[in-house]
Amino acid sequence: MLHRRPDDSDHVVWRGPLVNNPVWAWVDPARGWMATMGNECRYDLQHAVVIYDQAGRVVRDLAVRHVLTLDETRRIGFEEFVETPRTLDEHERTGNDLWRSGGEVVFTPDTVWLTHPQIERRVLLARR
Repeated sequence: MLHRRPDDSDHVVWRGPLVNNPVWAWVDPARGWMATMGNECRYDLQHAVVIYDQAGRVVRDLAVRHVLTLDETRRIGFEEFVETPRTLDEHERTGNDLWRSGGEVVFTPDTVWLTHPQIERRVLLARR
């Protein structure tokens, strides 16, 4: 995973194989863990959130159904995609919109959380 510096140079911030082709990624510089969201090349929502440790090992590999309740998917406007198969174009639009609509990964010293403005709770993704 590269970080683009203001001078347009790249800096390696995380290294390891990925189980998906993520839309978004967050790296915890203090601990070296990484979280990815989305999966551009799939029609379903497997690997929706994947957490990796500093050695590149998968800590958690979560589908949307493991992260959000059906009611939460409805509040986000995501239920049609969860309940009905979609084409690749629809997946790219709908699946990526879940994360573009405000989903964030928050790292604390002991945990990794998912937050979203339309969900009334923080979703615990992993404990360290």
